[in-house]
Amino acid sequence: MDFPLVFRWLIDIFRREKIEFALIGSEDLIGLKVQAFCNDPARYHQEMSDIEALLIQNRSMSDMRSVREYFKLFNREKDLDDIIRRIADVKHPRKKGNA
Repeated sequence: MDFPLVFRWLIDIFRREKIEFALIGSEDLIGLKVQAFCNDPARYHQEMSDIEALLIQNRSMSDMRSVREYFKLFNREKDLDDIIRRIADVKHPRKKGNA
């Protein structure tokens, strides 16, 4: 499924029908995930996996200063540094259908 295409389609419908909606950036989503695992340590591994994937997928547009501030707010900067080290050599994944 082409999620960006579906996403744009939904936004068009919302605008056409005058449905109010708000979007958050990947940095803010990461901040919510940091808060989630700090509030519920059982969620740590899933949230960190999601954060890692978000950083890989949005590497070129992620505002790392904001991301670091979220981790700093919860005293978890070491976790971010660990992720950054792990993904340093990960190439951006290719989209399906590209050779």
